[in-house]
Amino acid sequence: MAAAIIMIMKKELERDLGGESPDLNKAHGLLQEAMNEPVSNLPPDRVGKIIRRAKRGAVIVLKENFERPLALQYLIIAHFVMDMAERGFICIGADSPFAKAWDIMAEVLTAVSDEFDAMTDDAAAGAIKLGEALRREGLFHELA
Repeated sequence: MAAAIIMIMKKELERDLGGESPDLNKAHGLLQEAMNEPVSNLPPDRVGKIIRRAKRGAVIVLKENFERPLALQYLIIAHFVMDMAERGFICIGADSPFAKAWDIMAEVLTAVSDEFDAMTDDAAAGAIKLGEALRREGLFHELA
């Protein structure tokens, strides 16, 4: 799901930058690979359905954040993903496609915005709301 959300952000960032970026295109390919990894053993038609569902869900849960600065949207996702990793819900390998795409997106966003430090509290609160939105859509469940 996080990969799908970041793929949507890529499109928004390209619009802000005024066109395509080779770095963002590379990130997009890596994110697509990251989305395919968990379902690679399923039949191709099933994989397509799952990926389309993830992208639709990403649009739904991000809707409330579309008016916020893109850097804040990214930080919200970062806080959410870090929290999931710290609690053991997900594991992101340092050389995984997701981690590589994440690094590219962070570099591009850092070049575009110098306000990351000022957004930390808003991002943490946004991460909580993101988790709630994912739960409402049935895309995320807390483990007891």
